[in-house]
Order: sequence, then C-alpha cells, then structure tokens
Amino acid sequence: MHPTLVFSVILRCLLEYKMFEENLALLRTRHKNVQRYRQLLETSLTDFEREYIGKRLVEEQSAMETLSATAPSEATSPGPCAA
Repeated sequence: MHPTLVFSVILRCLLEYKMFEENLALLRTRHKNVQRYRQLLETSLTDFEREYIGKRLVEEQSAMETLSATAPSEATSPGPCAA
C-alpha cells in the first residue's frame, strides 16, 4: 500500500475516533442533565420553575435523540477503522 494512502487512512480513523469521543461526551452531558431535571421535577417548584425545567428536559431529550441518530457506530460504518 502506498504511504500516502496509509497516512490518509490513519488520519481518517483518528478523525472518526475523535468525533466518536466528542459525541459520547456530549451524550453523557445531556444524559446527566436529563437526570438532574427529572430529579428537580420531583421537588416542590413554582409553576414557572416547573414549566421552565420541563421545557429544558424536552430540549435535552431531543438533543440526545439527535446525537444518537447521527453518531457513527461500528454497526453503521465498519470501514477500515473498525478492525
């Protein structure tokens, strides 16, 4: 295999791994936020606070779904990096 091709494959693998790690970190953060908002909703809140937290909860859940749907996985993109 030509060295330039090897380099480009390695570079692509590193970039895919970095994207995967970044998406995973974002998913973890969103998940923690969802847990925190659910716990807050179990406490005594004003109607305004409950409405605000409810909206934030829906936003976080939506963001998690979007990230999960767009995140690369071994099942959807085996490529040369999933050895």
